[in-house]
Amino acid sequence: MYATSAAYKTAAALPVQESRITGTIGSISFTDENIAVGSFSISNQCSDNKNVGIGQVYIGVLNTII
Repeated sequence: MYATSAAYKTAAALPVQESRITGTIGSISFTDENIAVGSFSISNQCSDNKNVGIGQVYIGVLNTII
């Protein structure tokens, strides 16, 4: 086991992914600032269990709540 600092442990516990949503519908552009909090969810999954097997597919799903 390696000795680590408190700052490292704090940084390791922080979220490592940050998402932004941008797009255009017709001629109207939008960003994540124009979208209500909680109206989108993103789910990433590689398999339905804890094991990684040959031939598994990684899938990402974006859901909207209107």
